[in-house]
Amino acid sequence: MNNAQSLDDYCKVITTFGNIDSNYQDINEQIKGKIAECERKKTDVEAAEEAAHRRRVQDAFNSACKIMSNVQSLDDYRKAIATFESIDTNYQDINGKIKGKIAECESKMQQIEAELDKALASLREKFGPKAIAEKQAKLQEQRKADKEHIDTENAKTKADIEAKCSQIRQKFDADHQAWQEEYNRLKAAYNTEYKKWETETSAIKEQVEIRKSQGLCPHCGGTLKGLLLLKKCTACGKSPKEPIKTPPVPVQPNYPAEPKMPPIPVFTPMMLDESKYAFVDDTNFPINQHITFSGIEWRILDAQRGQLLLISEKIIEKQKYTDVGNDITWENCTLRKYLNGDFFNKLGTIKHAIAETRNNNTNNPWYGTAGRNATTDKVFLFNLDELVYYFGDSGDLRNMRRKDHKGNDDSNGHFLHDQYNSARMANYRNEGASFWWLRSPGYRNYFAAYVRIDGSVDVNGINVSNDSGGVRPALWLNL
Repeated sequence: MNNAQSLDDYCKVITTFGNIDSNYQDINEQIKGKIAECERKKTDVEAAEEAAHRRRVQDAFNSACKIMSNVQSLDDYRKAIATFESIDTNYQDINGKIKGKIAECESKMQQIEAELDKALASLREKFGPKAIAEKQAKLQEQRKADKEHIDTENAKTKADIEAKCSQIRQKFDADHQAWQEEYNRLKAAYNTEYKKWETETSAIKEQVEIRKSQGLCPHCGGTLKGLLLLKKCTACGKSPKEPIKTPPVPVQPNYPAEPKMPPIPVFTPMMLDESKYAFVDDTNFPINQHITFSGIEWRILDAQRGQLLLISEKIIEKQKYTDVGNDITWENCTLRKYLNGDFFNKLGTIKHAIAETRNNNTNNPWYGTAGRNATTDKVFLFNLDELVYYFGDSGDLRNMRRKDHKGNDDSNGHFLHDQYNSARMANYRNEGASFWWLRSPGYRNYFAAYVRIDGSVDVNGINVSNDSGGVRPALWLNL
């Protein structure tokens, strides 16, 4: 009895006293007294244990309330509900409070899910497959209207040009006919005059030949006198060797220039610019706008095929790139396992809208360190190529334009330091800027590239066991 500490101990002591077979009245009185004393102490222990149990229940309830007060996601509310449900109590007042808190959690969850559904519905309305189909249909309607307008204008223009061509040809035909008539008239007059000249000239030549055969003067038919080589006509005084005078050859008339066909206008139809109607599914998407879900603010970086590419606006937590190993790639690092495991599950119902992404893990562009196998991820980190594509590309990464930590040109430097530093900077919660991991390997496979506090990029990287690395998860969200 002196060593009893628990209800069970006191029950055993009472049983022991009750089993004593005694006919001694004084001893029986002592036994009754001891049993009564044990009963009192048992009652005290029961009361103490009951009070302790109630305190434990109250502490568990308070702890669950604390979890509930710090929730940031649907998963946190689920944990709070599970904690409330795990409390084993028969206390009606506390049970009532537990039921109230569970109902409050479920109400909050329904509210969050409704807000998420509303946000996704809004995004789907603007950027989902239905919106894409509507934009495509609108473009085709515009194309049809524009084509009808162009066809009408082409028909009108073609008719105008054909009328002008007809007028030009008619005028040319009339001008050419007038020219032909004038040319023929002048040619006929010349031919008549030329024929007259030929007749006259032929007659003179015949007459000259007759006179010569008769020994007369070829010029006038007079008598020739004098020595053989010095004979002259007694009538005209000319020597028979002098040239015979004939009529002048008629001069060609000044013919008018033949008219030329003026330039004929050519019909060149207007063509439909098909590039205006080619659907580009990232047109008018809210790039760089923000949406919030699962307690995280996300920035929209891209929109394609009814999906949005998101990255957390801030660094959401700090972790090692990996816990173990020296030959580390994105495929086998523990940060990838965490993002696609525990973190993914924390996202709640929205996780069902997250698409799987096939990520190419390219080699380090400056050092050639192997990125190795491609991976399929729900949640991932950016690599160097994606970083410069979405946050600004100065060409320095591609052209290996190395800088030192201050941004000065340095052939041995290992920093990408350009005008896009500020765009790459990220804050850790409300504690100011911090560095954040990329999934690209660094100088060696136990290094990983990262974005520095000032937004410059250390392509050489830092040891993967560093536990100060910030995490900015990225994902593609199905609309």
